[in-house]
Amino acid sequence: MAQGTCLDVPAFKVGEARQRVDASLGWENASKRFGVGLIVNNLLDRRYVNSVSYQTASIGAPYATISAPRCWC
Repeated sequence: MAQGTCLDVPAFKVGEARQRVDASLGWENASKRFGVGLIVNNLLDRRYVNSVSYQTASIGAPYATISAPRCWC
């Protein structure tokens, strides 16, 4: 699959450097019988264009794939 390169606008940069912050926080009681945890992926909620594809452009539907948004687990 060919990577599209003809779209050159500030809103869509493909292949640029990325910044992603993941975090985890946990607690266990002294007997280690109970505990809680929180995991956050993409804490700053920065989204990036992974790729632009013109495979379906002939029917008027080129598309881009975008990185996953913030996720609290």
